[in-house]
Amino acid sequence: MARICSFQIAYKNRSFPALISISDNEQDLVCTVHFVERKIGFIEPGDKLVYCKQNGLKQPRNIPQELSTELNRCIREWVHLQANSA
Repeated sequence: MARICSFQIAYKNRSFPALISISDNEQDLVCTVHFVERKIGFIEPGDKLVYCKQNGLKQPRNIPQELSTELNRCIREWVHLQANSA
């Protein structure tokens, strides 16, 4: 079942509010990005992010390390909140 959450993605001293729909399977989370105001140049609206629960962000691979780290943080925090609310 897909869930929708909101993220504030911080990148290059700017905030990018986004709605993310998250589908869960055994190993990975598939996150579809929907930007609210403005988009980040490396991720287009509707792009899919694949997050491995054990190893972090798997896809896309061509984004800067700073952005990858921020996306990992956002998704990891969401996973943590979901685990604590169950």
